[in-house]
Amino acid sequence: MVASGNGYYVATEAEEVEHYIQSLDGRIEAMEAVRDALQEQLQMMKEWYHCGSDPAAAVSETASISISETCFTMVFARVLIIKRLVISLL
Repeated sequence: MVASGNGYYVATEAEEVEHYIQSLDGRIEAMEAVRDALQEQLQMMKEWYHCGSDPAAAVSETASISISETCFTMVFARVLIIKRLVISLL
């Protein structure tokens, strides 16, 4: 049994089944790429939660500079994750 845009049907040729399996593999890979990117984003959110929201972290001028650089790095990393997500969905 395989599926098409018109519904499910019983394949009559081995090539149909092979093509369907390849199609499923491609969709699975795309879903895994999205899941991996979301997992990375979640980890970053947990690690950098304080970015811009923790007043205690900005105790000194040095800490403020460090936080700014960290925030930039976090935003840049998110952009790369989003880019990877978009590419995997194409």
